[in-house]
Formats: sequence, structure tokens, C-alpha cells
Amino acid sequence: MAHAECAGEQNRGLIGLDGKHSAPFIGSLCKPLSSLGRAAPHAVTGCAPHNQLHVDHLLILNSLRPKSLDRLARCIVVSILGAFATLPAAATSGVPVLQVTAPNGQQNILIGTLHVPVNGLHEPDPSIFSGARHYVIEHEDSPTLPADDAPANGAKRNWAKSLTNAEIDIYMQRATCAGLSEASARSWLLAPTPHEANAFAYMICPLPRHTTSRDIYLASIAPPALANHPEVLEEANWVELQRRMVPASADLAGFRWTLAHDPKAVLEQIRDELNAGDYDALRGLVLESFGSADAAAEYGRYMLDERNAAWLPRLDQILNDGHAVVVVGAMHFPGPTGLIALLRQNGYTVTPVDFPAASVGGP
Repeated sequence: MAHAECAGEQNRGLIGLDGKHSAPFIGSLCKPLSSLGRAAPHAVTGCAPHNQLHVDHLLILNSLRPKSLDRLARCIVVSILGAFATLPAAATSGVPVLQVTAPNGQQNILIGTLHVPVNGLHEPDPSIFSGARHYVIEHEDSPTLPADDAPANGAKRNWAKSLTNAEIDIYMQRATCAGLSEASARSWLLAPTPHEANAFAYMICPLPRHTTSRDIYLASIAPPALANHPEVLEEANWVELQRRMVPASADLAGFRWTLAHDPKAVLEQIRDELNAGDYDALRGLVLESFGSADAAAEYGRYMLDERNAAWLPRLDQILNDGHAVVVVGAMHFPGPTGLIALLRQNGYTVTPVDFPAASVGGP
């Protein structure tokens, strides 16, 4: 996939947000991200609406942070992630980020994330926060809306009856591996939609050890004053309302796709593209996992396009103030309605660069 070329600026350290050179950079400031090297293209992909590995979703993967999972799913996943020790990947190459220069010249960093732990994801050196005044995330906390029990007649609760015995067996294996009792796992099959069940269907078994999600890693290396009070682009309740706009039929298509694929293999393919900074290829992997073109389109509209557009006014304020580190799901970057295109249309210079990677053992 094509990436924006950088003019000049070769063979020098990356300029940090404080205007100084950061830790020595392995390579050049503007080395094309495609030159990092990446695994050969994979045939399988990975993600679907609230039942997909959206690198913004895996809803765990969408745009919902791990602690924002619904009810029991949310609690279990958070407790698991909180138990992981921070251990970034080896610094074998740089970490692709986007250097965003506001129309007034202020410098910022935009970094794409996966919202779940995955071994082998290269993490940035703590110096990424050098001189930062803003630490920005999608949202925090959990939605406080009443449970989505519509329709009242329970018609949509019959979705699980369309599953085969083999699909139910796979779901139960993954859900119980994640820590659910058999009774709790089966209770999610009686929910109005597959949304919550899919969070467990996408569980890697055994769970990754000695690693955290990029969200948690970045929060752990951010200065306490920023980490304790991150700035948000949206409210959790609004995101939940957007999620509920995705038709239940789209949830089911993605859920069945999830059960037919190995979550670990899917997530590792997405990880490879994120390590390479190839957001277009990453998008292709994710969209396939929705199970159908219609499901992918519905998800893209409500969970990507409309959210990206809604973020712009807040992003404009932050980026023009400068010295911001903005962390959002990587699926929000590519395409004509992605953040890269939208920011450029609004006069920002968005340049893919490689940031120094953290060493094994963490900061």
C-alpha cells in the first residue's frame, strides 16, 4: 500500500514534541514505512462489528477499550488484562507513528493501537511523551445506559438457534478458557444480540502472558499528570449508542466468521500490518472479518466514519495547541473518511515516521 513520502530529513534522530532529538533513531526520520519489512500477505483477515477484531474493536477489538466491555464481559476482560505484566516487544525496528503538524506549526504524534494484548507488537520508547502536554484517547469508563434489551418481544434472541453444534462448542471452549463458568457462557447466547458473546468468541486460548495491550502500555509510560487525567474524544454512552446502531444481523455475520477462524492467527496478521505501518492492508484484513460486505459497511458507517467526523472539532483544538500524543484504534486511520485524509483536508501535514522502539523489559 502506498504511504506518503517524506521530503529530506534523512539520517537524523526523530524530533520529539519538546523540539529536541529523542533517543537515537534506528534509521531515518522519514523512512517510508513500507521499508520496515512485513510478513507476506495473509489470506485470512480479522475483525467485525463488536464481534470483530477491529483494531478498533475486537471488542474487545472496536473502539471500545477493554474496560468498556459490557457487564460481565467487561469485568472479566479487565481483570485479566490488569494482571498482565508490562513487557514491550524487542526493539528490532522502529514503531510506525504519524507526525501531525497543525496549520500553525504545532507538532503532535498520532499513534494507532490495538485494544487487546498481542505478543510481538512493537511498542514506542517512553520518550514518545517527552514534552507532551496532552495525552488523548478515544474514551474512558464504561457506558451507563440501560441494557439494550430491544426488541421487547425478544424476537432477536433467537439468533443463537442458527448456530451449529460445532459453532457452539467452539464458542463455549473459548468463553470458558477466558474464565466464564459454563452457565455464564451459555447465558450470553440468550442475549438480544451476539455482541457480548463475541467478546469471548475472540478470546485467545491460552491468553497471552507477559504482555499488555498498547493502550495499557502507553498509559503506564505516560507522565502521571497526563495518565491520571487523559483527554477524551467522545463519551462512552455516545459510543455505545453508535454501536447499537449496527444491525444485529451484522453482529451475527461477524460472530460466525469469528468462530470459523483462529483468533490468535487473525490478531497476529493485524499486528504484523500495524508493526509495518500499513494501515490500508490492516483495513483490508479487518473488513473481511465482518463476514459480509453489508456488515462491514454498517460497521464502517457507525463505528468509524461517524466517529471520525465527530472527533474533528475536539482534535482541532488539541492539535493546534500542540505537543499532543493521540492514541486511537488503527482502523480510524486509512481510507477517504479516515483521520489521515480528514486531517490533511483540514490543512494538517500528516507524515508517517518511525519512532524508536522500547527495549525488552519495558521502560
